[in-house]
Amino acid sequence: MANRIDKTAFKGIIKLATNNANTVILLNEVITNIEAEILPKLEFVEPDDTDLINTMLANFTYYVFTADEIDINTSLGNVKTSVENGEKIENKRKRVRAYNSAVSTFNDYAIDEYMEEINSYGI
Repeated sequence: MANRIDKTAFKGIIKLATNNANTVILLNEVITNIEAEILPKLEFVEPDDTDLINTMLANFTYYVFTADEIDINTSLGNVKTSVENGEKIENKRKRVRAYNSAVSTFNDYAIDEYMEEINSYGI
């Protein structure tokens, strides 16, 4: 099944450099995992919320993808990635802001819509 979002969803504050083929492959793996985890929990969300849901998925994906970019899990444990002639800059604020936005949207739609659905049955 095709992913709901792709590399074009990462713009503005969550812009990702996706000009490397390996980066796109890894990004698509993260998108697939995030969508498999989140989308089943959104079954009560109305279809007119598509843009908001896609932004939420992009924010969750950005958070996970950028966290994985900084640390790599090896047989020796977690190691920090390195680059030649420079230093990777970890921008935690952007990651946390993206995550908080995604969680807020998830709570507003998944939980509120679910409760409305439950209440409609008179429970």
